[in-house]
Amino acid sequence: MALDLTTLLELERQLAHATNGDPYREILAPHARVVVPGFVLDRENCAMAMDASPGWDRVDFENEQLVRINSDAAALVYRFTGLRGDDRYIADMVSCYVDTSEGPRLVTHQHTMHWEGVELEV
Repeated sequence: MALDLTTLLELERQLAHATNGDPYREILAPHARVVVPGFVLDRENCAMAMDASPGWDRVDFENEQLVRINSDAAALVYRFTGLRGDDRYIADMVSCYVDTSEGPRLVTHQHTMHWEGVELEV
């Protein structure tokens, strides 16, 4: 399967709409790392976190961009907005994929949370 914008966005949407960790176990490479605020997770810990988390009520992607690394690797960069009840989460995302015999696999993913509108305790 090609590492094109349409394909990688579809994989990201599968992850964003997941109701458990199974899509993470399938799409993430065995050695993958996911960096979210406060944590660096391997594939199974990320999937277990998703098993324990409620899904999003709504997700939106904006400004999606494909950054070619080489013929077998590409990064997808975009702005993510997720709504869960009255809570809103906005982050810039970077997902790096490699092409494998099983299809594209996510090897690294990072959230950079937007702090706009977030009150920090100092």
